[in-house]
Amino acid sequence: MWFKVLLFAVALCTIVHANTEKLVFSTNQPTDSQCHSIHPNAHVLTPPYSTLQRVISPESHHFYTLDQLQPDSSYELRISYPATSPSDFHLELYPVCNDDSRRLLLIKEEYAGVSNIPGMEHASVTYDIVLENLYLGFLFYQVYKVAAAVAIVLLLGQFVLLPKLRKMIYQTIDLKHD
Repeated sequence: MWFKVLLFAVALCTIVHANTEKLVFSTNQPTDSQCHSIHPNAHVLTPPYSTLQRVISPESHHFYTLDQLQPDSSYELRISYPATSPSDFHLELYPVCNDDSRRLLLIKEEYAGVSNIPGMEHASVTYDIVLENLYLGFLFYQVYKVAAAVAIVLLLGQFVLLPKLRKMIYQTIDLKHD
């Protein structure tokens, strides 16, 4: 019985609906590249959490301005895209001239699949991009929601479910002894 449950759980975990590329960076990391100016058509992402959904084709590239970055802070950039669009995303981060609170992000996409459908290598890919603060270098901005959910479950278990379970066990034991 346990083997079937374990097998089902593993099968459930292996279902892939999306791919993710990520870039973790710190504002105090030295950069070897030259500084750049802000691209006029760049979309802006700001911490602590911002997200956009865009469409990109293999021949194009997108620019983003990462604005209001705090000194000595860590951030994570994530790109999520459907697993039905096998692609490689390339993320390049550049400093902005005379502005330590901004970075310029360049995103390029190239088709990485093999298909017998003609023209598939030129198909556009829809992707989500997320910029998040990292606290203590690894805790993401939305972690408080997970922590709150875990705390609520633990409190309910400790103060509601366990007392009821103990009461049911003691009643069962008392009935057997009578």
